[in-house]
This record gives sequence, C-alpha cells and structure tokens, in this order.
Amino acid sequence: MSETTVAAGSTLSETVAPIRTLPWSAYRSVKLRFKRNALAGLARLHAEHGRTVVFRRPDKSAAKDAVLFTTDPVLARMVLLDNTHFRGPSMSRRGPSATPQRRTRRNLFRMYGAAHNHHRRITNRPTNAREVEAYAPLMVERVQAHLERWQVGGRIDIHARMDAFMQDLSASILFGRDDPAETDALRELLNAWTQAQANVWVPLLRMNWAGTPRGRMLSLAERLEQRVLEQMARCRAQGLDSNTLLSGLLRSVDHFGGAADRELVPHVHTLFFAGHATSSSTLTWALFLLAQHPQVAHALRDELAGRLSGDPAGPESLADLPLLGRVVDEVLRMMPAVPYIRHSVVEDTLVHTVPLASRSGAYVSLFTMHHDPHFFAEPQRFDPQRWERSVPRPGTYLPFGSGPHICVGRWFALLNVKIALSVMLQRFTLRIVPQARVDSRVRIALMPRGPLPAEVLGPDATFERTPVRGNIHDLVQLT
Repeated sequence: MSETTVAAGSTLSETVAPIRTLPWSAYRSVKLRFKRNALAGLARLHAEHGRTVVFRRPDKSAAKDAVLFTTDPVLARMVLLDNTHFRGPSMSRRGPSATPQRRTRRNLFRMYGAAHNHHRRITNRPTNAREVEAYAPLMVERVQAHLERWQVGGRIDIHARMDAFMQDLSASILFGRDDPAETDALRELLNAWTQAQANVWVPLLRMNWAGTPRGRMLSLAERLEQRVLEQMARCRAQGLDSNTLLSGLLRSVDHFGGAADRELVPHVHTLFFAGHATSSSTLTWALFLLAQHPQVAHALRDELAGRLSGDPAGPESLADLPLLGRVVDEVLRMMPAVPYIRHSVVEDTLVHTVPLASRSGAYVSLFTMHHDPHFFAEPQRFDPQRWERSVPRPGTYLPFGSGPHICVGRWFALLNVKIALSVMLQRFTLRIVPQARVDSRVRIALMPRGPLPAEVLGPDATFERTPVRGNIHDLVQLT
C-alpha cells in the first residue's frame, strides 16, 4: 500500500484535525440525508463528527471497503493532488462495448495516471487564461443578444435565463457562429443526450432496443459523435485557423500528438458542460445575492459606471474593477458551482493515517470548507470586502477544485461571469419576487431547485432586498 503525501514545498500546515471512524451501518442514514439535501447532509456530518469521518465495513472483502468525507485542507489536498490512486466519477452512463456511448466515459473525469496527464495537456493548451481572452468579444455579443429579450417591467426566471445563455455561449465558443443553425443543432443534441442519460428508466430497463429510454440514449450518443467528428473534419479542411475552441483543441492534439479525433469527442462533451454548468451556477447565485444585498449591488454598479461608462468589461479593464472581482470570489466561496468532489480509489493507498482499499470512496466537501468559521469569519454572511481585508489560508478556498482534476472550464467561468455581470448590471436592476421559494440542489452543479423569479427594472431603479422562503436561509444570512 502506497501513501499519499502533500507535495514538497506545500505551504499547508501539516496539522490534521482528528479523524473519526464510524461503522458502515451509520453510513446508511448519511446516504438518506444526502439524497434529501446534499449540502445540509454535509453540514450536519461536519457539525456532528468534525472535519474528517471514515465509514468502514467490517468485511474487508466487500466491494467498497470504506468511504471518507473530509473538509480538512491537508487531507483534501492529498486526495485532490493524487492522480495515481484516485479517479473522478463518470459524467455519462455505461453503454455496450465499442459503442459511442461507452466511449463517452473515456473523459477527463475518468482518466488518471499518464493517460490523464497527456489528455489534460491537450485540453489545457486551448483553455488557459490567455487563450480564453480571445473569446471576450463573443462573450459580450452573446450576453447582449440574450439581454435584448429582457423587458423592463416584466419578469424572468434567473435560473432558466442564465442556463439558456450559458448553453448558447458554450456552444458558440466550441463551434463558432459562422453557421448558427449548425451550432444550435449541436447544442440541442448535447442537451438531448444529457437529458436521455438522466432518464430514471435507463438503468432500470437495460434493453438497447430502439424506442426504449436506453435505446434512445445510445442513438443520441451515436448521432452526437458523428456530428462532432463532422465538425472536426470541417475545421481541419479550413486549416484550423478559426477562433473556436474545437479548432484550438485540434491544434493542441496536433502539437502534442497521441490522440485520434474520436478520442477527443468526450472532451467536447466535458468542455461544453464544464463551461456551461460552472458559469450558469455562478451567474445565477451572483444575481440573487446582489439583489438581496442592495448596498453591495449599488457599490458595484457605481464602480462599473465610473470605470466603464456603459461599456462591457474586458480582459484589459478587469484590473480596474476590484469590487467586481471580490464579488465573484465571494459568490464562489458561498455557493461553489461544484460543492463537493467525489473520487473513487483505484489502487490501495494511505491518506495520512487512513488506509483506503481499491474501490473505496473519498468525498471532499468544498462547500463545508468554505463555510467553516475557522477559515472564514461569519461564513454565512455575503461580504465581498473580506477579500480586501485578508487572504484565505492556502487550501481552504477551492471553488474549482485543485490538482490534476481542477475544473477545465475555470478560466471561461471567471472571465465570462465578470463580463456578463458588467453588462447586466449597467442595463437592468433585478428584484427577487417577494415570497419566492429558493431551494438549492446539486446535480451537475449547485443550482436552485425550481424557478428563481425576479422583476426586471431599469438601470436607475434601486436594489431592494425582498423576503424569500426555502432552504437558502440555511446557506446564506439574508437578514
């Protein structure tokens, strides 16, 4: 059994909070709480048992020997940095051997070791911070196009509007806008495949026949792979000189080698959902939190008006918008798009003093870490100014994860959220509909469970906090 250690030169304190071990029988109640409300379940686990708890089976021959939950920065870093012993969950269901559906599972989440390192190099090259800046004009264009549908005096569902905007933008960055109909068709196909995978009957009715839920999923995966391969062929025929992420991905694989076009198809799925889900979540909660904190919202609007005079933010102007940066940092602290990270152990290992056998599970709760009062004072208070007063302890603020599996879409999310907020807040004022029910849930990302209704007012209207209902009060102080 090998040991997972913190990388040499780490600035993390080596002090690890006490680790509690509980019998497997106690894990059953935890799973039930997790299904009802994942964030509440994680918070209760932390409150009752401390930062790290291990549920262990008495039978060592069982398929899953143990499950570890941790919010300890040292243990979290050990798990997240280890690309040899830990593997993330698949974002797609298993299909028959040698089918497009089966190939979708060969994505960055499921890769580890040398294969992951190579494919991560391929995807990192076109998604680094500098490369992403080239998409800023497209980000501005798409957010302005979506805002044309907002009407002063009307109502919108913030969640639905941000989701639609980010799906459109993610597809546009991936495939371009030279052929809008083709880009929209690919976006709709990606969504249809995703919804087919979420069908509860797929794992229950394991027939692959046409017309069954599973058969529909397999058919959509085949169509999607074919359409993406056709797009790749078109990009290559045009010389890979277009300003699209797909062309950048192909240029990267030509540079590094070692991957066929078909092996890149799962990365297209990952880049679409990584770019869309993280930004959609962050924008949704940013607009909600600003609407419920008028003083912060007015200060941010004043900063935008004073520095931009109605223009959108861009890569060159973000340094002059410190409050905008602090607002986004605070939203990501309070409502991280991915509130916890689940890994599977692929090889027996030792995390600090905790032995984990192959096929055990390890959860790192970023949400609970971000809400730990030992790391952040008054953690349930939305306070962007905390980022001016102090810097968080290393390893305690991980909104996009850390290590080899850090979110590949993080630079897109950070730039796009800031650009989108700079445009939205200079054109409109949003006021949450009084007594709206705001509950959170975790699927691909942390989102409202239902609609998030808001009144659309003009740019000169005042922000006003309104009373809302729901479990949001367990996450954020709104009084």
